[in-house]
Amino acid sequence: MAACECRLADHQHAVPCGVSLCLASRGGEGEGGWEAHHVVPEGEGGSDKLDNCAITCWPCQSKTG
Repeated sequence: MAACECRLADHQHAVPCGVSLCLASRGGEGEGGWEAHHVVPEGEGGSDKLDNCAITCWPCQSKTG
């Protein structure tokens, strides 16, 4: 089991978020759904390396755009 790594305080949740994720539910919008998130967007010079990646629950991902 994995947990949401979102640390954005403006999302109004604990830091980190910590919502439980289901690894088989990548891209899903329901309970346990998650997505890989670029901490620094690629368009702003962010890389695809692990140190620029956070695994976020679907609600956090949808708030980051």
